[in-house]
Amino acid sequence: ELGDYYRDNKELQRQLQQQEQKLQATTKEMMKERRQVRDLKVEIENFKTSLHGTSGYIQEPKHLKEAIKSLYKRYLKDYEQTGQSETGGETDIHAEYARQREHMERTVESLRKKLNRDSEMHRKKYIRIMQENVTLLKEINDLRRELK
Repeated sequence: ELGDYYRDNKELQRQLQQQEQKLQATTKEMMKERRQVRDLKVEIENFKTSLHGTSGYIQEPKHLKEAIKSLYKRYLKDYEQTGQSETGGETDIHAEYARQREHMERTVESLRKKLNRDSEMHRKKYIRIMQENVTLLKEINDLRRELK
């Protein structure tokens, strides 16, 4: 009976040791993933800051294009160089890029339409004001003639 307890105790110690090793491995992996998450959060914040900086060029298409190219070179080239683009995420990146491009194209088109509409409205208003001014000047001249 003492031998059975001894064998059971040894088996339990071995199981405990295995569980502790599993726990250590899991802890290491968890720490590694936390580090990756923290690094990615920093990268995202840096990207947000850079993207916010490019928003100043929203009225200057050439500068905006150069700023976007700069962001691409700065962030996506690094991503591709790490080899992560070889994974299945590459198609996700391309799909997201296409989606964002379509969104930007729609936005640009709607802004162009709005600009044209506003320009036409201002042109009509300018013409109306000019016609009113001409009419008023004629009236003033007529009144001056009557006074003489």
